[in-house]
Amino acid sequence: NLNLLTDEGKYNYNAYLLADENNISIKLVKYLGTSKMELIENQEYGYCCLITATQRILDRLTAENTVYAKIEYNGRKEVEMIDSKALKEAVTQIIEEIKKAIGQTPPEMSSDIIDRGIVMTGGGSMLKGLPKLISKETNVPVILVENPLECVALGAGDAFELFKDMSTDRAVYDSLND
Repeated sequence: NLNLLTDEGKYNYNAYLLADENNISIKLVKYLGTSKMELIENQEYGYCCLITATQRILDRLTAENTVYAKIEYNGRKEVEMIDSKALKEAVTQIIEEIKKAIGQTPPEMSSDIIDRGIVMTGGGSMLKGLPKLISKETNVPVILVENPLECVALGAGDAFELFKDMSTDRAVYDSLND
């Protein structure tokens, strides 16, 4: 289950974050250049389901994830709108954690991962070149799912539907073992 209730039967913080309305927001701040000296935009998203707010931000970033081109007398100067140096530390940490997880996985399971690959989901998996870099650094194939932003939520919904009646009806569980 999604574990949205406390032991007392009240909604927990996870349920609060997924509620249609809440008091949580995410700020998207946009600066000119990388010095963070010139603020261009300060937009707040949220007060709704965390997944919905995140999707709105990702939609916005996808629309803006382009290359800024300035044409000058001495030629065209292109600047990527996302600073790759800012992401380097986070990406390095992700790769190190993947290597650590594979190293701590029992051999029979890690051989499956190495043979079948890592399946990437979520908005972070859509960073340009990330799947290829992870594959190169770990020597493991990487598969990016078709709808990375939606697949986790859809899968959780499918699992919830499958298991919601499990406490009263074991037929669903028993059918999984056939």
